[in-house]
Amino acid sequence: MYPDERVVRLVTSEFLPIRVHVRDPDGLYARVSERLNVHWTPTILILDQDGAERHRIEGFLPLDDFLAHLKLGLAKTAFQRSAFEDAERRFREVVAEHSQSEPAPEALYWAGVSRYKGKNDERPGRDGSGLHDAVCRLRLGQEGFGVASGLTGRVTVDPIAGTRWADWRIEGTSPPSMMAPDRPDHQSASNRH
Repeated sequence: MYPDERVVRLVTSEFLPIRVHVRDPDGLYARVSERLNVHWTPTILILDQDGAERHRIEGFLPLDDFLAHLKLGLAKTAFQRSAFEDAERRFREVVAEHSQSEPAPEALYWAGVSRYKGKNDERPGRDGSGLHDAVCRLRLGQEGFGVASGLTGRVTVDPIAGTRWADWRIEGTSPPSMMAPDRPDHQSASNRH
């Protein structure tokens, strides 16, 4: 079913794959697609043991993105089971092994959430262990700013207020400036594009 051996190994070792063909003569595809809100193929759903959707992959993806999405789905499933240590390990694996993939920033975020929730700490830490101070090395392309290298940054998340702030610095430049990536009115002049 999958031509790449890495995908075959991951799917056979971690999933119970079920394929429903669009031309199923018994109408199974129509019933399943209606129940699971599937409108087009290929659609890959990662469901937990209760049949709840934990991750969705739609369309054809490059190999690295596809592998990263499959692993992200496993991590999300572990997170929903409250297996936060396993979830964090799996999210960090996505970031480490597929750093340039589309799901890598999301995996990095959820790795911090998993660590925070796994510690059962009511306050986010400032030691890099929780959401408040998730320090990481980023490449610009992962956050939608364009492609560049040498960018270092600190992403700070306030889980109560739901805000996300970032300090960005390109190596060899002046100290980082504060900005909220999703609020252009808070960008410093050095961070505007």
